Amino acid sequence: MASSILRAGVLFSLIKNLLHFFNGLLQLSGKIRTESGKPGEVVIKASKEENARLIVIGSRGLNAVQRTISGSVSDYVLHNASCPVVICRNMKA
Repeated sequence: MASSILRAGVLFSLIKNLLHFFNGLLQLSGKIRTESGKPGEVVIKASKEENARLIVIGSRGLNAVQRTISGSVSDYVLHNASCPVVICRNMKA
C-alpha cells in the first residue's frame, strides 16, 4: 500500500511538471483535479465541467481478456467523451 501511495505521489509530481513544461512550450492550459469514483465516469464528468477541448489519457496495455474482465478506462473515455481523446500507450522495450 505504501509503495502505491509513493508511486501516486511521484506520478502526480511528474504530471504537474509536464503540465508546466507544455504550458510554457505550446501555450497550452490545463488543470489537475483529484476526484473519487469510477475512473472513466469521473474523467467524463470532469471534462464536461471544465469544458475540455482535449483529453489525454494513458493505457496500461491490457490484452483482450484482461480488458474484458476488468474494463478499460481509456476505452470508456474514448467512447463517451464529447471532445477528442488521445490515448498514450506504454512503449515496452
